[in-house]
Amino acid sequence: MKLETSRLGQSDLEITRVGIGTAPFGSTPNWRIYWGPQDESEAIRTIEVALDLGVNWIDTAPFYGWGQAEQIVGKALLGKRYKMSKVVRGKISQQPASVAKSKSACAI
Repeated sequence: MKLETSRLGQSDLEITRVGIGTAPFGSTPNWRIYWGPQDESEAIRTIEVALDLGVNWIDTAPFYGWGQAEQIVGKALLGKRYKMSKVVRGKISQQPASVAKSKSACAI
């Protein structure tokens, strides 16, 4: 099954209409928004299955689980080569619009 894609905004990136959201990964009871008990191995397996099915983007940010989500994504991708064009890392920026809109690796 080939997943349908769409262009991301005004960019040249084609991403699947379905992605992987990682906000709950690494969540703990001490976090302001607690998603309930999380199992790291299940999170890793979820990422692997989604990528195997053709999903080509992952939504993550430094404040998801205070960095735990990004570490889990890293573990899931470690040593694997997927046919994915991009891993999209979302973030809230206090930078000027000209910097925040950049598609450079440094800005993303």
